[in-house]
Amino acid sequence: MTARGLRRDILSILDEAGPGPPGGSLAAVDVIAALFFSELRYRVENPAWQGKDWFIFSQPPAALALYAALFRAGLISRGELPIDEKDGLYHPGHQFRIFTPREGVCVGPSELGLSIAIGLALAARLDGRNTRVYLFVGEREQDENQIRNAAVSATRFRLDNILVVVDRRRIHRKLCGEEDVEIAPLRKKWEGFGWGVIGVDGHDFGSILDGLITAREISGRPAVIIAETIEGKGVSFFQGSTECDVVLTREELKRALKEFGG
Repeated sequence: MTARGLRRDILSILDEAGPGPPGGSLAAVDVIAALFFSELRYRVENPAWQGKDWFIFSQPPAALALYAALFRAGLISRGELPIDEKDGLYHPGHQFRIFTPREGVCVGPSELGLSIAIGLALAARLDGRNTRVYLFVGEREQDENQIRNAAVSATRFRLDNILVVVDRRRIHRKLCGEEDVEIAPLRKKWEGFGWGVIGVDGHDFGSILDGLITAREISGRPAVIIAETIEGKGVSFFQGSTECDVVLTREELKRALKEFGG
């Protein structure tokens, strides 16, 4: 029910604040829900708790899924949702703010996410804390040299307190008017970096949770979960779209909300 509620929240935000592409957020919801409500350690009543895990968000198309999860988890208020009463919705495809360290969440340029994660993981090790660092990143960023170099560094430092989750929607760059880049086979690439690699169905909670358990059992090296997801998941007339950054009309948003009882 949590993922269903998050999908309704995403569509409600767009319905209230104005148009924006929901496809990536709807695709990421199940993985985000599993992380925030079954995996990540944090205390809403004590945000400064030193034992909290860190979550780094580097998947711009899924930004609304992050906001919805933070809101439902009690980590942000409604006033912190990306809604502006005067100007409408801040573009959901780009993170426009950085969450304070006390919340255990930070966002930033997609290609820098893994480098940030490595810094936090090394700091936790030096401090003797049992903190785990989670990075949620998209498939397009896998072609960035910054990601590749950081991945090798994480292996060198034997950072088994890092878990990367790759949101693989299979929406290729050429569909967005950009140069198409072949990123497959992802598993072999990450194995080549020396990481433990786990594949999961990004819309099956059993598969996701099993993957998270397996990742925690990997010792002496970092782990990556490759989550296969579907654009627009959950909305019958939109699910599986092969176009990127599709904006639903008001009428379509109303129709989609009805599918979730909204």
